Parts: sequence; structure tokens; C-alpha cells
Amino acid sequence: AYFRLHHTTTTATPATIRDLVLKGTNTALVEYFHTDSAWFAFVLTPTDLQGIRLPTDTLLEAQVRAFRQSVEAYPTTTGPQVPAVAEEYARTAYALYQKTIAPLRTLTPLPETLIVVPDGMLSYLPFEALLCELPAHFQYFKTHHYLLRDFQISYANSATQLTELLATSGKRAPQQLLAMAPSFEDRRYQLNPLTHNQPEASAVARLMRGELRIGNRATVQAFE
Repeated sequence: AYFRLHHTTTTATPATIRDLVLKGTNTALVEYFHTDSAWFAFVLTPTDLQGIRLPTDTLLEAQVRAFRQSVEAYPTTTGPQVPAVAEEYARTAYALYQKTIAPLRTLTPLPETLIVVPDGMLSYLPFEALLCELPAHFQYFKTHHYLLRDFQISYANSATQLTELLATSGKRAPQQLLAMAPSFEDRRYQLNPLTHNQPEASAVARLMRGELRIGNRATVQAFE
């Protein structure tokens, strides 16, 4: 897949993407594209294609980093630093929403499901956690207007790769499974009895329609 992505000479057309990805769905594919001096976004729906230059600036990369740092730092932050970290998250989440999603919602009505194809620094951005409004109380996280409240979001590395995956009929693995769960109660190998291996092996064998050997039936001879 990596070789094809970097060396293929063909790319998926809007018609192909509509047919393989969007047909019969209430979904839009949102693809971002970064040049040396500008950011662009393209919104493809089952019936429309729109493109827009985004109002980004040199602060975008720093804001993505600040956003991620605030999310990662908050669970372990204590004392007087907590309000500051919560405010940093809220302000950067809202600023990034204004630069990446808000212009698209002004450009065209977005359906309830989005497939995001990011580029550059946006590949490190969890769009679901962006804020559509700047909250009045930064630490009241349950009341925040997250983008996730408005859209179901999934991701793809590229539209071409996504269509290739959907166009390729996957091969099912042969349903040949032997699930072994010995008890080790006699401690012949100086191992303590296992607590959860038998329920886990049973669940896997049931899921894969395989053969199950537990307890005294889980022998070396059965495995061979």
C-alpha cells in the first residue's frame, strides 16, 4: 500500500470516490492540502464538489502543538495550573475549528458524517475534540460544544488509497483455529494457575469457529 501510494501514476476521480465511498450515504469527504504558502480544503459530497482556501496563518503549527500539549497535560496537572491548561485547550480548540471547519460550514452544508483526509500538521489533530464555540466556563467540559456533537468523523490517509481499499475484495482467512487454555493446576512447570485464560480462549474459539481445548485437554499432544 505504501509503495502504491507513493509511486502510482493514477489518482481517484470525484466520480470514483462517489461511487465507491459516498454512494447511498449522507457523507462528505473533506480533504486538506498544504502548499508552501497556503492551505486548501476540498469537500466532496454525493452531489457536489467545493474547494476553498483556508484562513490559516503561521500560527497553525504552534496552535496544533499547544492543543495537543494541553490535552496531554490536563490529566496530570494539579493546583493553580489546572484553570490555565483548561483555558489553553479551549482557546486553541476553538481557534483551530475557526481555521479548519468553520469556513467549510459557511461554504456548503455539511452532512452528518465526515471522512477527513488531513495533510501536514493537521494529521496530528483529533478533529472530534475541536470546539465550535468558545465556552463561558473553560473547566465545564461536559457542556462544551465539541465538533463530535455535530458530526461522526473518520479518517483516511488519502482518497485514492481509500478507494483502492474499498475496491479490493478482501480474502477471508481460513477458519482454522486451535485455542489452548491449560490450567497449570499441578504446577508441573512451576507456573501459577491462570485466572482468565479459559474464558478468553472460549470467546476466541467461538468467534473464529475454532476448536477449543481447555484444562486437562490442552495438552502438548493435542497441540501437535
